[in-house]
Amino acid sequence: MKLKVSAITAVICCAALVVNIPFEIADTDNDGISNDKEHIIGTDPFNGDQNNNNIKDGEEEWTLSFTVDEDDVYNYDSRVIPTLTVTDKPDMLWTVEFQKYDLFLNEETTPGFLGNCYIPHAGEFNKGRLSFKFKADYLLKDGFDPVIYKYDRNSGKLTEVPQQTVDLQNCTVSADIYELTEYILLDRTEVEKVWSDRIER
Repeated sequence: MKLKVSAITAVICCAALVVNIPFEIADTDNDGISNDKEHIIGTDPFNGDQNNNNIKDGEEEWTLSFTVDEDDVYNYDSRVIPTLTVTDKPDMLWTVEFQKYDLFLNEETTPGFLGNCYIPHAGEFNKGRLSFKFKADYLLKDGFDPVIYKYDRNSGKLTEVPQQTVDLQNCTVSADIYELTEYILLDRTEVEKVWSDRIER
């Protein structure tokens, strides 16, 4: 008798747990994406096939872009504006937030400084496309050569991010990144005059 009561109690408890799952972590439309992740991606938690292609949203790749808005008064820098674009399966997509890092890399200490160094933050990460948009006035500088560097705060070294694309017409520099660490856009011409011993390629 005790065993039967325990079993019934267990079933009731499990049923109560299912009913009371918070909306954020539930998957209302059964597409393989939790409701909170649907909010991040921008899809409808009540529609399991957002683009009507007969493939569940959770089985497709989605592309999200994140940047620093003007209303972020602490991190925004009009001289260089970072954007990180990520394409991945929903379970690997997270909200990305940029935080400026100016402890060692700032206008007073860094040759070729163009604007804030940024650290993108996310829950998990495989790969993304990082772009820096710089102000057009920089194009007037002699020998201007904008390059994205990865900064190692332990060694103080700067490493050029490989395979960068420079679009002078739209004032952007872009590259694929595979880790979330400090990144900064610098004028290579000025950096190498002073910090050639701190540059790694």
